[in-house]
Amino acid sequence: MHPTLPLRRALGLFLATLTLAAVARSQGDLTIAPPMGETVDVELVTVEVRVTDEDGRPLEGLRRGDFRLLEDGKAVTISHFAAVSAAAAPAAQPAAQVEAGTPGAAPVDAILPPAAPAASTHLLVYVDDQHLRPGNRARILRQVSDFAATHLQPTDRVSVVTDDLGLEVRLAFSIDRAALERVLLEAQESSAGGYDVEASRLHAFQAMMNEQETMAKKGQPCGTSVVDPVRRYAEATRDDALRTLARLRFTVNSLAGLEGRKALLYVSDGFPLTPGEDLFQAFTELCAGGALRTGLDIPDYYAPNDSLGGAQPGNTQEVMLEAQRYGLAEPLRRLAAHANANGVTFYTMQASGLQGTDTMSVGLGGRLLTQAAVVQVLRENLANPFVFLAAETGGRAMLDGNDYGADLVRMREDLGTYYSLGFTPRHHGDGKEHRLEVTVKTPGTSVDYRRNYRDKPALEQAIDRTMTSLMHGFSDNPLQVIVEPGAGTDGGDGSVALPLHIKIPIFKLLLVPTGDGYTGKLRLLVMTRPAGGEPVPMRQVEVPLVVPKKELLTAHGQYYQYDLTLRLLPGEHRVALTVRDEVSSVVSNLARSIVVTRPPLAVTAATPQPQ
Repeated sequence: MHPTLPLRRALGLFLATLTLAAVARSQGDLTIAPPMGETVDVELVTVEVRVTDEDGRPLEGLRRGDFRLLEDGKAVTISHFAAVSAAAAPAAQPAAQVEAGTPGAAPVDAILPPAAPAASTHLLVYVDDQHLRPGNRARILRQVSDFAATHLQPTDRVSVVTDDLGLEVRLAFSIDRAALERVLLEAQESSAGGYDVEASRLHAFQAMMNEQETMAKKGQPCGTSVVDPVRRYAEATRDDALRTLARLRFTVNSLAGLEGRKALLYVSDGFPLTPGEDLFQAFTELCAGGALRTGLDIPDYYAPNDSLGGAQPGNTQEVMLEAQRYGLAEPLRRLAAHANANGVTFYTMQASGLQGTDTMSVGLGGRLLTQAAVVQVLRENLANPFVFLAAETGGRAMLDGNDYGADLVRMREDLGTYYSLGFTPRHHGDGKEHRLEVTVKTPGTSVDYRRNYRDKPALEQAIDRTMTSLMHGFSDNPLQVIVEPGAGTDGGDGSVALPLHIKIPIFKLLLVPTGDGYTGKLRLLVMTRPAGGEPVPMRQVEVPLVVPKKELLTAHGQYYQYDLTLRLLPGEHRVALTVRDEVSSVVSNLARSIVVTRPPLAVTAATPQPQ
């Protein structure tokens, strides 16, 4: 008879039982390792550095001694160094292998070990359909497709994610170029919201002009009520941009569990750094005399103030200062810091290119939007988020062009030619953000790298790996965990209670002697996501393991089984599971697609009725 191990805690919707289940064949000797002091994860922080000469070409041939690396202003020892070159790309992997993180070879410093294995590059193409015009998207995605067909390395893994009021993984990370071409073609045909974004802007401008006319007829032009439509537009635009930033943050999280180089190519017409600022500027041009000076044929009663912009109703300086309250600088900074914490580099591509703004459909005063000051504010506002995200994470911003083929090639050169500097921080998992600074002795060089990183605690790293599994199907299973769905039952409220039988070979777990037995601890994390829906919040549970000494031999060749019950609606779901041995710090990640069906209705035998 096998002992039943106690379950001390269940969390959330999990219904759990713990048992030791016998297996048909031996799994080898059970290894019980005595503790050698406290178990500590030694983390290596790696910084990828791109060095270019005065002509912008990659500068190769540098060695460890040419670099100086500082953390929070203090010099640290570069203990690991690698000079990675695109010319020494790893050999191609079989097309059927789609899991991430395959190590390859790279030239390294002859004295030091490499900073990290030269793993396949992971490039995620993020198509921001909420801020893209269909024509711009089709043109850019054709360029991306042409680039992928001719310049990607055989081991480069590419994923395509679209954002249209929700994230959709169109292609999980793959080296299948035919699949990539097909997905990019399909993505050109889906809905896009770029025209709606511009229509909202023009509608707000026209509402402002209508209010100006109404107030002018009352002898009260340029009052603060005139900019009320702009305020509403700026607020709505800011909320929309914050939702996009939140989805970008989630996508960055999903890349955290991948090894090697990770880049996110953000394709969008753009969202403004300060929403509505260009329309606030138009109000200033109208009411501070600028519009009159430029002769836009606006009636005098629309803009009656003196051409010097003196004292007037609705002080224009106050209005322009008010515009800053809608700014997105801080959310953008947090996103860039988060990308750095996860080792993700942003490459940003402004799909609108060189085209101007369409004001033909705007009525009286429409030409005010073509004013140099208004156009400049709009252009800088849309470009700044692209520039900031790329600069802060060590990438590149692709702006003001209709053909970005050469820029995409440079992006691939960046990802394949760089220096990797590694150091071991004095702190461990403190959860804090730390500044980085890299300098090179060679004069006349330009250095690009991520400007900061965050030292993540072990639990956060496990959460990241779970999200990676959920979004991209990433699996890595050193604990040899087996997951077997059971038969679903009615869970109430239309849901199905679906048991998952989680089995782990005992010999894969690190148990330590304590008193009359051996103990260990597991941490389980699970996330689910319905097809086409948003992820369900993550659940976690800690599972203590206790094996009495007298049962040690009985545990030979057995599984530790944990039965976990999820409540899911009928339909297809992606389930991601992380199992972490808290003693050894070994982590397994698994991802499964399951189809949940309603259980058959119970049949109740008819009760004979009295005659």
